[in-house]
Amino acid sequence: MKLPLRLALAALATTSLALAQNNECSGALPLPMGTTAFDTTGATTSSPPFSCGSGGSDIWYVFTAPTSDTFRISACSGTTFDSVLQVYSGACGALQPVICNNDACGLQSWVVFTANAGDQRYLRVGGAGGATGSGTLRVTEDFPVFNPANGHYYEIVQTNVDWNTAEQMAAAMVYQGMAGHLVTIADAAEDAFVYTTLSGAALGNAWLGGYQDMNAASYSEPSGGWTWVTGEPFSYVNWTAGEPNDGGGSEHFLGYWPADEWNDYALFSANVGRFVVEYEGGSLGTSYCDPAAVNSTGAFGKLSAGGSATAADNLFVLTAFDLPQNQFGYFIAGRTQGFIPQPGGSQGNLCITIPLARVIASLASSGAGGQLVHQLDLTAIPLSPPVAVVAGDTWNFQAWYRDVNPNATSNFTTARAVTFQ
Repeated sequence: MKLPLRLALAALATTSLALAQNNECSGALPLPMGTTAFDTTGATTSSPPFSCGSGGSDIWYVFTAPTSDTFRISACSGTTFDSVLQVYSGACGALQPVICNNDACGLQSWVVFTANAGDQRYLRVGGAGGATGSGTLRVTEDFPVFNPANGHYYEIVQTNVDWNTAEQMAAAMVYQGMAGHLVTIADAAEDAFVYTTLSGAALGNAWLGGYQDMNAASYSEPSGGWTWVTGEPFSYVNWTAGEPNDGGGSEHFLGYWPADEWNDYALFSANVGRFVVEYEGGSLGTSYCDPAAVNSTGAFGKLSAGGSATAADNLFVLTAFDLPQNQFGYFIAGRTQGFIPQPGGSQGNLCITIPLARVIASLASSGAGGQLVHQLDLTAIPLSPPVAVVAGDTWNFQAWYRDVNPNATSNFTTARAVTFQ
């Protein structure tokens, strides 16, 4: 039976709309920093196959790196189906796989990769088994996440290795001059931060920095002799029901069960596809203009400085935290402290006088974690002309950000003065 003309035209229009979206690499849409909504409904499956699972019904984006950095593209929040992500270098028709991920955060995925300023990377978004739906992609510079409750930084490493290898890899990692170690959990707040906040979703099975020391005087099976890799007290525990149980007589290593609860594992488990690294250290410099004006979170924005205060190291990172979620902001720097209340209608206070340098190339989003992070290039603070930081210099730093309390206006964090060596 023939369709009525108006129904046939409607069906043709629907098909055309589906195929007119970024259904193939050649029609890839630009993917900016920040958050982008997407929908794979009606998409077809491109070639070649995904390299990390049965992905299909895919759409394409092209990302141009704004700086030379490591980037994370995440579909972990707000995505309605089992997603698969793959990144390629090269050009359409001659693509080279860079990284592929399926189920890094529950049924959702993220990818982390390094690119130089101006490099293009193609992103393919599909669904496991051809599943389709809507979601959001969040593109960020991939820095470890700062926990304002204890001043530590945390990072998830996606790899399926045994506990010993994870412990060795974590101990070899360095961030802002701080040596890493497999994460240790001191209390319920840190536990919840690690399991949920790092990825913006449930973390799933992951190695933690606990193990059973069979040479300890307190050793007994199944619950004696547990210790942290740092030697700190093993006082807080969060075992899932019936654990630890030393299943098979070889479960001596700590990890998350697929809930915010712990399990004892054998040295290797095919289910544990990641581990968490913790970096501990204090903030550089001296805080001033503290406290700052309260923002819509009920707290006030704060500024931390990490890495190295040795100018020649060029390893200096600013972190603004306790900010409203998903608001834009940037960092500023200057040589002279000051106090300008509510400049330009802001509800906060500017605590640096001109000349000022905006030390981030473009507006960044505070994201779901309410944080801005940026590594400065100390060889070229962007005044006019650019200025290199040298030993003996004191610089002052602050962050400006959009706020919604009480009106759609702006605010400032506390400020921080750092004398470089």
